[in-house]
Amino acid sequence: MNKKLTLVICIQAIVIVLLLWTLIFYGQDEYETYQKAHEEEIESPLRVAIKDGTSTVQLNANTQKNSGIYTSKLKPASFHNEAKALGTVVTIDPLLEAKTQYVNLQAELRLAESGNSHHVTQYQRLKALNDDDKNVSDISVQDALATINADNAKIMAIKSQLGNLESSLRAQWGNALSNLIVGNATSEHLTRLFAHKNVLVQISLPLGMGTPDKDSVLYITPLGEQVSPITATYISPASKSDASGLGKTFYYSAPAESLRVGMRVNAIPKGTDRKSV
Repeated sequence: MNKKLTLVICIQAIVIVLLLWTLIFYGQDEYETYQKAHEEEIESPLRVAIKDGTSTVQLNANTQKNSGIYTSKLKPASFHNEAKALGTVVTIDPLLEAKTQYVNLQAELRLAESGNSHHVTQYQRLKALNDDDKNVSDISVQDALATINADNAKIMAIKSQLGNLESSLRAQWGNALSNLIVGNATSEHLTRLFAHKNVLVQISLPLGMGTPDKDSVLYITPLGEQVSPITATYISPASKSDASGLGKTFYYSAPAESLRVGMRVNAIPKGTDRKSV
């Protein structure tokens, strides 16, 4: 009985030793793996950083080479900057009405000046007769002089109306368009406006752009329409702002074939070459 018990105890001891050895063997592998990973984690450099509020990844030369990453300095390059703008085809009815008013006033002025010239001649004749032994009465001479004074007052009033009309036109429409009425406008694209061969377009350009050069052009297309760009020729600064309230406004003249009053248009002014990277 003692021998059997001793044998069982020995077998159990051997099993326990084997289990302990197995546990130590595999536990050592796990420990070495953990220790190696821990060391790599500690030794691995920090690659993510925050620079100027932006997350960046920093890689050394070997890492970049192994990953097939190559870098080079940015070089300045030229590009053609095109600014887009909006515009509206505006009516020139107020200009046409002002032209009618101006023509009528000019006709009145010519008539008044012609009548005044006749009345001056008549006054001079009556005065000469009056001076020659009173061949005509003093009252006749005085009436003739009063007529001349009335003529002069009428002429002054008409000239004042013409001056006020011209000032109003120049303030509202600028010199170039006003000269169509009160001056001698010789530019073809301007004279075509009153012939209804061209339309007046008010373009709102970005604030950063300067005043266009005289007779410079830009290209416009009706908003939402697929048509060839239409050449518009610069006239002058506009006194009214665009419906959007943005930008500086200028008047342009453009052929009337595809444009109607009230249309909104896209405009592409000529840009400037700039350096960029």
